[in-house]
Amino acid sequence: MVNEYKITPSSKKKYFYKILFLSLSICVVALVGMSYYENIEDLELIVEVSLVTLLWYSFIYALPVFILYYNHYKYSKGVVFKYDRGQGMFVYSKLSENITFKKEDITLIELCLAITAYEKRVDWLFFGEYHYTSIYTKQKQKIILSCIVCDEIGTIFPENLIVRKGKYLPLIPKSIPNSETKFDSELEIIKERERGPKHPDERVAILLTKFENKSQSELQDIIDNKDKFQKEAVIAAEILMKM
Repeated sequence: MVNEYKITPSSKKKYFYKILFLSLSICVVALVGMSYYENIEDLELIVEVSLVTLLWYSFIYALPVFILYYNHYKYSKGVVFKYDRGQGMFVYSKLSENITFKKEDITLIELCLAITAYEKRVDWLFFGEYHYTSIYTKQKQKIILSCIVCDEIGTIFPENLIVRKGKYLPLIPKSIPNSETKFDSELEIIKERERGPKHPDERVAILLTKFENKSQSELQDIIDNKDKFQKEAVIAAEILMKM
């Protein structure tokens, strides 16, 4: 069975219209409730409060959603991602690009979440579902998938390959290269992670890139002597031994 992922009307509804509708509804309910509770009858005051509420909604809720959707749509336009479950094969295509890889070709999957989702907090800004995924392969390729194309990363890929990080606005950076760009060194990935907080998952990711060239015996030595190594180092060694 082959699953195909791309931008659809339902993804636009989920990541754009639904968020705007929910946030606007709450603002309207709050405005009506405040007017009723304070017993505001002055029409001029009601208009002023409504305009302030609308301005507040535009900057706090609407503007970030517009920026996020435009950013993800601009990068993902024309992207088609296919997953053949039977053969464990993935195909990424965008315009003239066409890349095929298997699960065993993947070295790391970096899932960039909104900070509320990353820290598992209440999503009071309503755009906490936004995220994008960076897939690194043994062929030094980097493939980017937006949530408006595919938001089933956790069910498609093995959990032990996924490393999560958080950003207030999970915007896909303009500097991200095309999926076929070759990286001279994994140091670029390490430096990128070191700019953020040292969450345990991120420490494991850094060690995965550092341990990638270690032999099986060296990795086994880390596992056998786990008392002498940090917990993250043992986890990284165990992941690489299974690949």
